[in-house]
Amino acid sequence: MKVVSTLSNADASAREPSNRILSGLPRAELTRMMAALQLVELDAGETVQHAHVAVKHVWFPLDCLISLRAEINPGGVLEVGLAGNEGVVGIAGGRHSQDSLLSAVVQNGGRAMQIDVPALKRLLPKCPGLQRALYLSMHALMMQASQNALCSHYHLLEGRLARSLLATRDRLGTSDFHLTHEFLAHALGVRRVGVTKAATALQTRGLIRYARGAISIIDHAGLEQAACACYALDRRALSATVDEQVFK
Repeated sequence: MKVVSTLSNADASAREPSNRILSGLPRAELTRMMAALQLVELDAGETVQHAHVAVKHVWFPLDCLISLRAEINPGGVLEVGLAGNEGVVGIAGGRHSQDSLLSAVVQNGGRAMQIDVPALKRLLPKCPGLQRALYLSMHALMMQASQNALCSHYHLLEGRLARSLLATRDRLGTSDFHLTHEFLAHALGVRRVGVTKAATALQTRGLIRYARGAISIIDHAGLEQAACACYALDRRALSATVDEQVFK
């Protein structure tokens, strides 16, 4: 992670944040937040929050994507949520000094706004709009986690992979992105060979193009049909979350 600048020195796009939580805040609350935020660059594969470690920062993604994962020893991992510019990462430490139950790994690199937990805790009593936004984000994450748990148990891997690729597309706003077999295997809680077989099947059907981690969605409608039923629920939930993030 690299600190690009404080917001007082940041570029114009940072001063008008593309994170929907921040941009939806009342102007007075956004001004207070901007004084405490830093613009950071996050690298793909970087772990910004470890499970069972005290939360020190909260991130508001701008154009990056962060995978939230539950872990169990020895070595068991499952993605329970995904946060793009509609969301926030690290809010377990926003109101209380406590360890995170989840790890947070950068799926697609890019920029995010970062705030220290003590600074956020000082701001929250003065920012009712922000309090409501964080509550909605926590609720959305719980819904994602519940749906992902059911999905991993009942649905076939090919449909789950299609769902994951579509969720990435929806949050990044592009059909071309980079994801390795290893990252997808951790996110889906399966062996790498399973991801390889599922990706090959989707590519053989002409739905995606996949080479050395570079993914292109070729047939959007076809991939949506190939996805498990959870994708339709994901899409409705994402739309509802964005619609609710209007606080002005």
